[in-house]
Amino acid sequence: MQAYYLSNPTKSVTPEALDAFGFKMLHVAVTATSQNQVSSLARERGYKSTEPTPNDPAKQWAQLGGTEGQLEQMKQFFAQEKTTGSETMFYVTSGGGFYDVRDPTSDAWIRIPVVPGLVLAFPAGAYHRYIMDGAYAKGFNWFKDPSLVKGSLTRSAESDNSAQRKAYLNSLGIQA
Repeated sequence: MQAYYLSNPTKSVTPEALDAFGFKMLHVAVTATSQNQVSSLARERGYKSTEPTPNDPAKQWAQLGGTEGQLEQMKQFFAQEKTTGSETMFYVTSGGGFYDVRDPTSDAWIRIPVVPGLVLAFPAGAYHRYIMDGAYAKGFNWFKDPSLVKGSLTRSAESDNSAQRKAYLNSLGIQA
């Protein structure tokens, strides 16, 4: 589970470097008790709610009567660069994909492979996107304030000037 710069895959990014940007990344092996371990970590970090991620979005989408074109729209939505108003944590138990997060000092993309056992926390105000590499990624999302997550902002002048974005950059010592 090695993060790297998308423009230069040979340039790795350590968990400590991600931590300096406000992202928390660790690995918790998927076992019968691992969700309890991650839930305990979530409580310690002040998360207030959790929800499972779909096991197979394509199958779930079809059961809801969605079309293949609408499924592609959903995948494109996940791939849009966005920020949220609340810190969010994700734990993947199966499947995979990629989270891309912005290096706030250079605006370069950092790619984080999503593999079973990945625990990744995103700070409020940080830009990120999710790229599906297959049929699904199953896991759990935790939210500090779920009402702020639902109001995620696609990258724009509005999101660049949002209170959460400015607070995020200021927390890193970057003039917003």
